Amino acid sequence: MDEKKRPRPAKINCDTIQWGSVDGSSKKLRVRRLITRERHGSELLLGVASLDPGLETGGWSFKSENDTKPGEVWYGIREEVYYCIRGRLTLTWEEGEIEFGPNDGVYLAPGWHYYKLTNTGDEPAFFVYSMYPSPK
Repeated sequence: MDEKKRPRPAKINCDTIQWGSVDGSSKKLRVRRLITRERHGSELLLGVASLDPGLETGGWSFKSENDTKPGEVWYGIREEVYYCIRGRLTLTWEEGEIEFGPNDGVYLAPGWHYYKLTNTGDEPAFFVYSMYPSPK
């Protein structure tokens, strides 16, 4: 690999990244993408997210083929993990749900359709997330 194009170690302060939303997804889920392919040349995405009480995201799919309906997001084959810092969340997918909160980690496996998150607590939920490979 060309030394000038090789990704370099980096420190990213969360407060230097603007809150935004994920393209095509619910604007209810606020995200800060800290490590990205565009910024760092990384195949791994690292970010933080916030979802207010009672709100629910749109659905998304990690299947190899695009099976989404309007309002859903297709990522293709991906793996994603969450680590909850604050709040209570429920992850729902086509065969069940997982409730989680502070100090819980959750794994979203590839090949599933209609993942979505709901804040089931009474405070804003805040969690760290990572996705591999990073969306383009």
